[in-house]
Amino acid sequence: MFGFNRDSMKMHPLLLVVFVYLAFEETAQAGDAPGPNKPNIVFLFADDQRSGTLNLGGEGNPETITPNLDKLARRGVHFRNAYVFGADRGSVCYPSRAQLLSGKSLFQSEMIDTPSSGIDDLNLPAALRLAGYQTMRSGKANNVPYGINMEFDVNVERANRGSVAGNVGYFQDASDFLDQKQLDGLGDVSFTWDGESPFFIYLAVGTPHEPYPRDEAAVELYKGKTVTAPKDALVLHDVYAELLDQFLDRDSTLEDVASETRNYYASISFMDRLFGELVEQLRAKGLYENTIFVFAGDNGLSIGSHGLHGKSNLMEFGGMHVPLIFAGPGVTSARSDALVYLLDVFPTLSDLAGAAKPASLDGKSLCKLLRGEEKKVRDSLLTVYTNDAELRAVRDDRWKLHYFPSKERYELYDLASDPRELKNLASDPAHGQTLARMKGLMERDRKHWKDPYPKAATVKRVFKKSKLPEGQILPVL
Repeated sequence: MFGFNRDSMKMHPLLLVVFVYLAFEETAQAGDAPGPNKPNIVFLFADDQRSGTLNLGGEGNPETITPNLDKLARRGVHFRNAYVFGADRGSVCYPSRAQLLSGKSLFQSEMIDTPSSGIDDLNLPAALRLAGYQTMRSGKANNVPYGINMEFDVNVERANRGSVAGNVGYFQDASDFLDQKQLDGLGDVSFTWDGESPFFIYLAVGTPHEPYPRDEAAVELYKGKTVTAPKDALVLHDVYAELLDQFLDRDSTLEDVASETRNYYASISFMDRLFGELVEQLRAKGLYENTIFVFAGDNGLSIGSHGLHGKSNLMEFGGMHVPLIFAGPGVTSARSDALVYLLDVFPTLSDLAGAAKPASLDGKSLCKLLRGEEKKVRDSLLTVYTNDAELRAVRDDRWKLHYFPSKERYELYDLASDPRELKNLASDPAHGQTLARMKGLMERDRKHWKDPYPKAATVKRVFKKSKLPEGQILPVL
């Protein structure tokens, strides 16, 4: 059995589930390889981790401390232009995770909320199970449709906000909650592995989502360290100010934003350390070399960008742009600027695992990029937001266009010189041809994705949170 130290349980409840994976048992000898030519897969899915939050040996964000994820990025392919396709609510995590595990975009949502019934509608855990994998999911459950959760062989729950953890304030320190019995015992949960089948572990951690963990070791890393607020932290974007006033904190100072950023980074460093411990346990058992690791964030967080605070998740710099890394056997070491979606994870893992792929998948396999055989899979990315505020954006290798339908307003940004999207060039005559070209690109991509707006200007939320039948619970070992 992988080692587990109960003293280490004094931590934020949303990350306690990490140690579930350090406690799975194997019936075969340590170091036995899984089935022929099939790698194990460990997928670490962070909550609210925006792009630009990895240190990467000083080449990325110099203010963050992420040595273990940096090693993963150096070993494998780090996709620097990975995006969430879109969302139909302010809480982007639910549609983001549902789209990744189903392989279907926001506009195919009616096919997502039920268990797989055949090859045409397989979701990721079902596809891997059919390919011979033992599958396990732990962490966030309320942000994925019930039908997808039920496709995992093993489901291990964590305390959900508003339910088991309902007596912990959303932005409060949860340290007093750690001694409660509903959390004690998670370390005894074990994943019984047959020692022969490859395994797929989907680790949906709760960080760096608020409330930030009060892990002293992680907090100590940033004491005396300079952490700066974004220079646009006190600049209120006029359209966002009208559409999402609740995300604008007009009383914040740059010092307030820097303090929040420091706590956010400490939360990321905390997760990074636990991930490193997991990797070392796998290495000690002889499982590391034959394991594909995937790390991704489900959506971004503003932390001051464009004067927004919290989970604004709009089209701007901090919203839909997320980290994505693949590493392991058969994956080269590279930094990729290819335009990719989280939707691409399903077909990519299916190919790596030799699993069946439904024809209805919206994503594209990234395997040729992982092997260094190709540089790109698409020439543009459309991102959509279909909640009360209908928003659209499209980008290519250099330019990004925002569209606010309710205002008939466009914003054009040159990402090469203005990656934080601070200087709107849409009204600049010198960029008129670029503006026209990007508008055409947006219309082309909207047709491709069968975007219903503006016909369905009052589109209902298409990702419905499924409830368990009365008297039933998800299986927990």
